[in-house]
Amino acid sequence: YFLRGVLVVIEAGHLRLVATNGSRLALAEATVESLNDFKRQEVILPRKMAMQLQTMLRDTDEPVELRLAAKQVKVRWNSIEIVSKLVEGRFPDFMRVIAQGPVDVMTVNRGDLQRSLQRAQILASEKYNCVRLTMSPHTLALTSNNAECEEVTDEIGVVYGGEDVNTGFNISFLIMHLTGLRGMPRRV
Repeated sequence: YFLRGVLVVIEAGHLRLVATNGSRLALAEATVESLNDFKRQEVILPRKMAMQLQTMLRDTDEPVELRLAAKQVKVRWNSIEIVSKLVEGRFPDFMRVIAQGPVDVMTVNRGDLQRSLQRAQILASEKYNCVRLTMSPHTLALTSNNAECEEVTDEIGVVYGGEDVNTGFNISFLIMHLTGLRGMPRRV
């Protein structure tokens, strides 16, 4: 049940929000000077409250006041105040699934990647819906296949100077991120 909520981690000068559906993980971080004197604290907001806050705060930069009690949270914004129970449970150690240390960065044209993924999805196995990405200097190759031994490979020009990397992803997750969830723009 607690995996359906949003983990809020507050520690000296930092705020982290973490959510997962078991297949994907989202992490948002911010430096917040008003939190400089805080000891580390973790709470899990209920999914409904997180969705309500997302809707209310989507187009504003107004400050939000967050008050935490033992088993509840109060959020105040302008003249609106929301109080909710916190979700009880222990959120998994999300830092274990996030790459640590130096990371190579690849820059790719969003439209080119989206079109290539859509082409690869046509032949992808319905059961796994997977695409293999092979990153090498200046090229990203996308490969998908199906049970009928049909295979498609597409190459895109990229800016990448790291080591060759070969990995796989669920095509639907990548396309969803590129096109945006619920109409929200995504940056790639």
